[in-house]
This record gives sequence, C-alpha cells and structure tokens, in this order.
Amino acid sequence: MKALTGYLPAVVALGVGWYELLLARDRRQERAVRLLCLFALFLATSMAVLAPATMDAVDRALPRHSELAHLLGRELEMAALALLPAVVGRLAPRGPWEARQRTHLAVSAAVLTAAPVLFLLSGADLTAGRIVADGRGGYALAGFGLLFAAFSLWCLWGLAARVHRHARTLPPGPLRTGLRLIVAGAATGALWALWGLTGVANVLLHQGQGAGQDPVALLLGTACLLISASGVTAARWAPAASAVRRFGGAVCAGYRALERRCGRRWRRRCRGTRPDGAARAGPCCSGTPELALYAG
Repeated sequence: MKALTGYLPAVVALGVGWYELLLARDRRQERAVRLLCLFALFLATSMAVLAPATMDAVDRALPRHSELAHLLGRELEMAALALLPAVVGRLAPRGPWEARQRTHLAVSAAVLTAAPVLFLLSGADLTAGRIVADGRGGYALAGFGLLFAAFSLWCLWGLAARVHRHARTLPPGPLRTGLRLIVAGAATGALWALWGLTGVANVLLHQGQGAGQDPVALLLGTACLLISASGVTAARWAPAASAVRRFGGAVCAGYRALERRCGRRWRRRCRGTRPDGAARAGPCCSGTPELALYAG
C-alpha cells in the first residue's frame, strides 16, 4: 500500500487531463485545451517514472542504465512545466505574450538540452534507490538539480503572475475562484520546487540524492495538483458550493431572528411577573429573577 501512494500524483494529473479532454468540445480555445492535456500526460508519466517503486523496478531490470529513468522523469517534468505559460498565453488576449513567446521557447529548449548534458557529464549511477556521483561529477549533478529547480520556479511564476493579474479584473464568481485556486496551486508547486534544493545540498554534502520522490516532495506535489485540479474544475462545483453557502447563511439568519424574537418575549414576560423591587434592579437578562429581587 505504501508503494502505491507514490503513484497518487500521477493519478491526479491524469484526472485533470481527462477532465480537460471531456470539455474540449465545449471550448473555443481548442489549442489551449490540447496543451493542458499534453501537460497532464507529461506530468503523470514523470510522476509514475519517479515513483520509488518504479525506480526500484528499473534498478532490478536495467542495473547498468537505471539512472536514465531518473533523467527521463525529470525531463518530462520540465517539459510539462514549460507548457504552463504557453497555456496561459493561448487563453489570454493577444498582446505582450506574443513578444515573450520566443524568449520562453528559447529558454525552455536551452534548459531541456543543457539538463541531460549535465546529468550525463556527472556520470551518475543509481544505487540502492539513490543517484550517486563522485568527485567532480557531483558538481555536475548538483548543477542539474539547481537548473531543474530554477526552471520550475520560472515556469510557475510565469503561470501564477498572469493568472493572478487576470483574476483581479474579474467579478466574484466561479471563474475568479478557479483562477485563485490555480494561483494557490502554483504557490504550492513553488514550495515543491524549492524543496528540490535539498537534493542539491545532499549531492554536495553526501555525493548523492534520492532517485524518486521523497515523502515531502510527494506530499507537496499531490497538494499542488489537488489544489490546481479544484481550480480547473471550479466551474462545476463552485455554483453548488455557493448554493450551500447561501442556504447556510439563510439558516443562520433565521436562527438569529428566532433568537431575538424569543428574547423579546422572555423579557416582556419577566417584566410582567417579577415584583417591583426586581424591576428597579435592572434588566432581567442581568441575572436570574431570584437574584434580581435582592439586588436593590
């Protein structure tokens, strides 16, 4: 059961892609939807490859080249993250994004090319669930991890900044709620990327890092995908949540009105039944009628 939890982020990512694919016919931005589905496919595959159980299975099946599975998983993650700003660019009106698109594509291509070069130069090896590199190779492996973290943060910032800017211009409603949840998911993803720097520190200090997702990375990655998925599907569940919130508000308002009405009746009854000495003592709600009799 513990081994299966490593595949939870992959299942969530596939769920997001399946949802987008179902709604593809109802949307005008067909290219953006295709990019979202491709993002979900890349991310789900990378999470499945980097699951600890997969890493152990690859190490047993291909002991000489098992480290390439780690490289494949990281490359797929970076390819998925590179699609996020492009998706926002397709959904947003034409304008500044067109000028930045070439820069984004050039940087993404450079990173996706440099990352495997650094990894191969490190001479890393998969041993007992750890990616190990000795000597100068450790610096190349640390550079690979640092490049991955920096590129992830750059892509997530490009997504969050544009979505947040657009959400501020919208009136309250499901769309704005969904966009804010996507921003929250991107912020959680930034924490996941920053946690990857611990792997860089482990490489520099201990000449190696975990080959798969550790429990903290698994938790942050799953939380990022769940929050983002709730934002993507907000158009479905937000109206129902608003109806439940309105119903709860109506129930609370009715309860408060009933409480005020019963309170007024109780105070009138207290004034009509207590002795004159109690009336001079103060309001009935200041204490029990028996104590109010002797307060004067």
